[in-house]
Amino acid sequence: MFVDYYKVLEIPATASQAEIQKAYRRAAMKWHPDRYKGADANERMASVNEAYCILRDPEARRKYDAELQRYQSLFGSRT
Repeated sequence: MFVDYYKVLEIPATASQAEIQKAYRRAAMKWHPDRYKGADANERMASVNEAYCILRDPEARRKYDAELQRYQSLFGSRT
């Protein structure tokens, strides 16, 4: 299954770099294992980190956006 990193960070696909960084910090505070005591804390934090690593890099984001668009055209918006 294709992961929608924009949904992970709870931001629109048109978000600026500043909005991405702000969303990352908010998500990191929310899902960090020291704060969130759920059994899936490490998995959620790993997803947040992965999303941020892709979306903060303009070239990686461009490639990701192209793949996301391709996925959605093939399978709809089921992410």
